[in-house]
Amino acid sequence: MILDLTATQLTKPGKGLPLLMVGPSIGTSVGALWSSCADRLAGRFHVVGWDLPGHGRSATTEEPVTMVDLAAAVVFLIDRLRASPASGRASKVFYAGDSVGGAVGLQLLLDAPDLIAAAAIISSGAKIGDARG
Repeated sequence: MILDLTATQLTKPGKGLPLLMVGPSIGTSVGALWSSCADRLAGRFHVVGWDLPGHGRSATTEEPVTMVDLAAAVVFLIDRLRASPASGRASKVFYAGDSVGGAVGLQLLLDAPDLIAAAAIISSGAKIGDARG
């Protein structure tokens, strides 16, 4: 299953700027969480975020969602962004994620290690909660 995640441009793209993809925590939109940081990185990175299903601008889903599903959807977004002429078609991207967004970053490092130049995993872990919780 490829989830329909919506990319949010947090800074303007610029020729030659590296892509920094950022992921949110549960209960926040990527804009609310990362806009202030993105403002400070403008001109040095093209910062783009994604929202969890049912958060921010991303559609809801009735299906259960795994970290593997989220990571695959983020790879799909990254591929679309890298195909854009404005992106500079960088071969690798940077990633930062908080909480669940960080867990997705860990999954990206497992599933697509050749895609990620460096990652910042913030307030996260390899496992967040369990089904019973």
